[in-house]
Amino acid sequence: MATETTPLRNVERRPQEPRALHKKRIAGLAVFGLIMVVVAVLTTTNVGRKAHTQAIPQRPIKVVQPLKPLNATRHHHTPAPTPKNWFQCGTEKSEAGYITLPYNVDSHLFYWYFESRKTPDTDPLVLWMTGSGSDCSSLAALLMENGPCRINPDATTALNPHSWTSEANVIWLDQPTNENVYWFLQGFLDKHPEFEGRALFLAGEGYAAHYVPAAAHYIWKENLIVVKANATLRINLQGITIGNGLVNPVVQTPHALDMAVSNSYNISLINPTDLGAAKEAVPVCSQLLNVCQANSSACIGALRYCSSSLLGAMDDSHRNKYDIRKKCASSDPSECYNTSAVAEYLNLNAVRAYLNVSEQVTSWQQCSSSNGEHFSSDLMKNFDGYVADLLNDGSVRVLIYSGDADLVCNWRGSEAWTKQLKWKHQQDFNDVKEHDFQVAGEIDTIDAGSVRSHNNQFTFIRVFKAGHMVPKDQPAIALEVINRFIKNQSLYESDSILYHLPHSRISRMRRTSELTPLVTEGTAPPHSSRSARRFNWSTARSSLLVVAGVSLLLTLAFVVHQDSSLSSLKNLKGATNINFERPQDEFFCGITNHETGYIKLPNKDDDHYFYWFVESRSDPQRDPLVLWLTGGPGCSSMMALLAENGPCHVQSDLSTKTNPYSWNGHANVIWLDQPTGVGYSYGPTVDYDSGELNVAENIYWFLQEFLKKHPDLADREFFVTGESYGGHYVPAAASHILKANMLRHLSPNAVHVNLAGIAVGNGLTDPAVQYQHSVDMAFNSYNVSLLDDQAIEDMRKAQPVCHELIMQCQQDRPRCVDAMEFCFGALEGPYYQSGRNPYDIREPCTEENVMKCFHFEHIDEYLNTPTVLTKLGVDVHKSKSWRECDATVGAGFAFDEMLSSAEDVKLLLDAGVRVLIYAGDADLMCNWVGNQAWVMALDWSGKTEFNNAPSRPFVTSEATDSGRVRSFENLAFIRVFNSGHMVPMDQPVVSFEMINKFFQNKDF
Repeated sequence: MATETTPLRNVERRPQEPRALHKKRIAGLAVFGLIMVVVAVLTTTNVGRKAHTQAIPQRPIKVVQPLKPLNATRHHHTPAPTPKNWFQCGTEKSEAGYITLPYNVDSHLFYWYFESRKTPDTDPLVLWMTGSGSDCSSLAALLMENGPCRINPDATTALNPHSWTSEANVIWLDQPTNENVYWFLQGFLDKHPEFEGRALFLAGEGYAAHYVPAAAHYIWKENLIVVKANATLRINLQGITIGNGLVNPVVQTPHALDMAVSNSYNISLINPTDLGAAKEAVPVCSQLLNVCQANSSACIGALRYCSSSLLGAMDDSHRNKYDIRKKCASSDPSECYNTSAVAEYLNLNAVRAYLNVSEQVTSWQQCSSSNGEHFSSDLMKNFDGYVADLLNDGSVRVLIYSGDADLVCNWRGSEAWTKQLKWKHQQDFNDVKEHDFQVAGEIDTIDAGSVRSHNNQFTFIRVFKAGHMVPKDQPAIALEVINRFIKNQSLYESDSILYHLPHSRISRMRRTSELTPLVTEGTAPPHSSRSARRFNWSTARSSLLVVAGVSLLLTLAFVVHQDSSLSSLKNLKGATNINFERPQDEFFCGITNHETGYIKLPNKDDDHYFYWFVESRSDPQRDPLVLWLTGGPGCSSMMALLAENGPCHVQSDLSTKTNPYSWNGHANVIWLDQPTGVGYSYGPTVDYDSGELNVAENIYWFLQEFLKKHPDLADREFFVTGESYGGHYVPAAASHILKANMLRHLSPNAVHVNLAGIAVGNGLTDPAVQYQHSVDMAFNSYNVSLLDDQAIEDMRKAQPVCHELIMQCQQDRPRCVDAMEFCFGALEGPYYQSGRNPYDIREPCTEENVMKCFHFEHIDEYLNTPTVLTKLGVDVHKSKSWRECDATVGAGFAFDEMLSSAEDVKLLLDAGVRVLIYAGDADLMCNWVGNQAWVMALDWSGKTEFNNAPSRPFVTSEATDSGRVRSFENLAFIRVFNSGHMVPMDQPVVSFEMINKFFQNKDF
């Protein structure tokens, strides 16, 4: 069996370049299902298909020399002017090429294999096959659904944080049928013997509901022969999973009308006058399908009649048959998606060379009509007998999942065939009570669907708010489903899918119930009595992230296209077309004019950023403009507005109380919900952001449109402020603005942003430096006992390992999550056993959910009150219910946290931009010692003078010694006494005076 591949290689994706100003078209995955096949079969005669039912004898394997390897060039976090291999997909090691089948030397199966992002040496192997029309390439799914990257309109790649490679080694195969899959795997194992005996799972969607059971059944039969001969089992098949598949057309097809009569989206799919005729067609369709099972020549007629009479009856609804939530004028659902970017990418010469594509393949096509014709009589065949055999044997687990907005292979039909399946535990399966399928959100569990399962052997899941392509429509949920399945975990239990760590430290879905952070033999410290204690690690990390969302204040946001949905009342004097409001009811926040609404980003396809702008209480015509963004990543700035530094605070009875220390005392301030999907902001999930480059660009474009709307603010001094993860966002966004200003001659219509300074509170900016000072908080000024001697010793041993992993992360992005998980577990995790609030060690906190230490529940209730939503101009039809943090958004930054943003700060300082770094000294998460250390380590032009400057008392106007300050020229660092992570909340008077001195460029 010959193999022709590019060798396994480390691949790092080039950081995404700034996107063009024109609207970004989102290329959806075009899937060809029943309707597509109808088009093909109408032009063909009856074509039979020879069924291969007997094992093909083993033949000698002939291995040819692999093609010349490509040199994979690594790239740093900052994009190079002329990057190489910009087309690389994901950050995992990958391999692409052909395997030649032994019994047909002219058959070459192309595959693209990626290692697991977690533990490739032990994680299982998953083989993905795309069906959808019986003739479509799995590479479309790789690049649009569940692979390591997505394709941008300009044919560059963007990291997919929800790739199924998170905890599995995955092959995407451009495959034919059952025995071919078996022999492909034999060839793959010849090349990768490390997978012999490793757990294998077959997966697919659409028409793969034929491929997957047939291939699994063939493998199972061959394995029976191997076991009987007491030979070594090479292919260790453990399970199969099918999404929105056509397994049993006889049962499923008549249920097409169920979606027309009743669906959870209240969408009318059929004219009442046509419904009667469609219902009359159901028994005729069923009869034709039954005939088809015994007589293949009748299958094409059955396909034509059922498709036209049932699905065709809903053409006038002008809905996408693969996702009824979306409009589509075409009756062919394949035309409802634009996959041109994928085709363009896969046909680029550089990509073809990168993938070692044969010159005999003239161009990549998503689907082959010629191949599809050969399967036209096969489409209406019943394949559930294969599934029954696998289940009866008991060695292979089966998962069927179905997005409930799909019409072609709808969930009702899929549920029906699973319940009618004849196998030995049919009654047991049907007797099982249907449960809610829940996953853990940042505060409460999320109902993601419904699930029925018998002993985890046979499971059916209905997935809410997803069409035919669940990994595309619900990427986080799909990843949770597949990870639980391959690990044989219960799908009934709620478990955290994304928010595992404070300030959205997204792990690659690892879960542990005990602190065992050190990963290499010899570095693992012995467990002390304290560090060995068990606690609910997943819950703690999930809970802490929510609190982080309250405190993690982001930075800049990208300039945007204006949306007209603004709350309205008074016009600010001297300005036109600016809708300000001075509310007259109990929901009014503050005492000055304000404006709320959306701005549509011009650099994105359909992203709308929600903002709340409040005028200065002092001199709005002259005071500076300030942008505040809460971090997470993925958390809403509305929480900061209403609990920290905004014009009012929400009371427990949902009334508001004026905050005299609001940061709009001497500044005009914007609180912005970003990135897309945070708070009230909305847009397509496929376009969510994944790092500082995205954040910086979007903030710039937001500001462009905001300043066009408010030209009177364009010449004001502008400041970007943030907290916690804002230590990444603020420098990156300000740096982007600075560079854009320098290049404004290239864009004469751009508005100059008068960048004056940035301020970051308790931020994570340079992890390599900051994590070296985690243990220092054991010796704090509050005399709070946090660690015993053994825990301190353990942490000191872990520090160099953490530092090395972070340094590797700067050059090798796949190591970033390893660094994040290790450093958090080894250097922050031990603190959680002290019984103190990690965001304010002065306060005891024994809650597993740290959020309960802060009592912000009334803010959530306030921001979801209908009166407030109306007052703020929230688009309740498009935005989600307000939540502090969004898990899906946060997941996009999984590889971002351990990267350093210090170089951006250096650039700003050397350009004369003022920088204020402040830190409450009772915070553990981004402690003041680490913040002071990275500021002093910063290699800027004034480094020596700054480090030699004295640390002097920070005394307020009330003669209160409130901290310590060190400053030189345009850089200042302030340690704030008696404050935790959220300085504006813990020390409102001090933070108010501090920020005003900074805005006014006065000495501290």
